[in-house]
Amino acid sequence: AVGAQWDTFEKALSGLQIPFFPTAGNHDVSDDPGVIRVYEQRVGPFTYKITRGNVLFVVLNTEEPGDPDGLTADQRAWLRTVLEKSTARHIFLFLHVPLFDQNWDRDWQATADIIKGYPVRAVFAGHMHYYRDCGVHDGVRYVVAGSAGGEVRTPEDEGGFFCYLAVRVRGDDISWSVIRPGAILPENVITPATN
Repeated sequence: AVGAQWDTFEKALSGLQIPFFPTAGNHDVSDDPGVIRVYEQRVGPFTYKITRGNVLFVVLNTEEPGDPDGLTADQRAWLRTVLEKSTARHIFLFLHVPLFDQNWDRDWQATADIIKGYPVRAVFAGHMHYYRDCGVHDGVRYVVAGSAGGEVRTPEDEGGFFCYLAVRVRGDDISWSVIRPGAILPENVITPATN
């Protein structure tokens, strides 16, 4: 069954004309070593980095075996090394579960301490099936990116709609639009203050 899932995935991506960089989610993997191995063989690594021009994109893994609170010490050490070696002007982090939006002190503070002082502009997460600009903390913008196809379980006025984000970097100016069927919305369309 796991192989069939990835057959369907690969077929869906086969016609894609742009690069695709996945972030593993809870429906992609489990604690089963066989499932993890299939993901790594068929999709790729769980943590990795990509540099495009003066921008560094870092993909983190919130689906580590054992269901840890936050990222493991090993993953945080890897992130620290990536940041120390980077000369990027802008850095974006991507993760599945929005660890920053649940229990900051337990799940995110250790990672927030690592990224402090680096040009991390935004942290994008998913999992919640709603869009929400969670605001700025220590100079970093935190965003739950919304549902791109999974079930919507939240009212529309609280971010429960299908969408994807178009992020733009122009020099030092960083912005994004929320693209939903039939509309282009501003990044602050849904914030904690609006719902």
